[in-house]
Amino acid sequence: DPASHRSDTASEAAVVAGAFVHTVASGLAVAPMVDRVERASVAGGAALPSGKTSVVEASSTTSQAGEAEVALVNGNLHVMSSGCYVTISGDDLLVRRKKVDVFRTPIAELKMAYLEGKGIAISADLTMRLCEQDIPVVFTPLVGAPVAVAQAVQSIRSNVRQQQVLRRNDPEILKAGLRMLSAKVANQASVLKYFARYRKRTGDAAYGTLTQSANELRDIAATLDSLDPAASNVRTSGMGHEGHAAAKYWASFAAFVPCGLSFPGRHTRHATDPVNSAINYIYTMLYGEVWRAVIRAGLDPYFGIIHGTERDQGSLVFDLIEEYRAPFGDRLVIGMLGRGFALELDKDGRLRTGCRHKLVQAFHKQWHRAVRWRGQMRPPADVLELQARSLKNAFLGNEEYRPFRFQW
Repeated sequence: DPASHRSDTASEAAVVAGAFVHTVASGLAVAPMVDRVERASVAGGAALPSGKTSVVEASSTTSQAGEAEVALVNGNLHVMSSGCYVTISGDDLLVRRKKVDVFRTPIAELKMAYLEGKGIAISADLTMRLCEQDIPVVFTPLVGAPVAVAQAVQSIRSNVRQQQVLRRNDPEILKAGLRMLSAKVANQASVLKYFARYRKRTGDAAYGTLTQSANELRDIAATLDSLDPAASNVRTSGMGHEGHAAAKYWASFAAFVPCGLSFPGRHTRHATDPVNSAINYIYTMLYGEVWRAVIRAGLDPYFGIIHGTERDQGSLVFDLIEEYRAPFGDRLVIGMLGRGFALELDKDGRLRTGCRHKLVQAFHKQWHRAVRWRGQMRPPADVLELQARSLKNAFLGNEEYRPFRFQW
């Protein structure tokens, strides 16, 4: 019952026995696949309100979660509405709203949980169980970056974290960070090329401009690859080149926004236009995926290579996520808009729940669709896990880190 658990908010479940919530300072907005439609069950087999969102099968009793509350795709749970209370019932996760059980699924079938917005409460018992099962809980506002991630405090890989601290300024490690930035810029160029091909087919004069921008981005990527990692100002220099590339990329990105939709340039925090809001929402899901991969590899999310300030936001996550933003965030939004996806905002200027449901489904479907990686076809979810392990091995001195590059 949400009313009886007002004080048990997500933020107040910050520290429980055996679990710890990492708080993430507000900053850049950042932060799986079945095509079939399946259903989740509720206690006693009671039918839930009919909705449109696909969810992963949870038991033999079939019912459906209301669209306004919950989406579950390939083990990734999104609780979307205020007034929800997320708790544990036996071996199941249970969502209640207005004293009604609206959703139930076995905990064993979950991979990650996102609690989106304010007014959502989660029980300490459930938080502990999820952490024990290595299921991160991401707490995120409707606008902006995730603010906390709950996970187990135990770690058997403290030696890896020690090497992160000791080797952060080693040229070999800084080279890995520069390669991440270079891959980000090169992937932005690939996304421009990917969509520019349609302009070429129609004889659109914008094709030449987009192609030129993509070529300029690839030149910047090459410059980043050529920087001396032993230089004293290499981080500042690298971020400067990345910022120059971002200005070119987002100016070109505007060409893909349909007429009738405003795009005032790239806004991260406090975005109120629909396009930036959609991009930020996808980045939030990416953030959760990268955080999970970093932790599973035994790395500390706070000891970054290039990113990192006195007010840390999970700087290693911000390093590693760079390779994935353009091909699996920006490209998805452009593609959906091109197919007529209508972005709708509520009266407060935030994405409507129905839009978020569709973005969740589209992201997770893409996240498990195979892409080319080092001569193989692998889903991005697997690529990320392998890249995180590769980064761990780089810190341990066992291999050279090679970033993911989107081929186009």
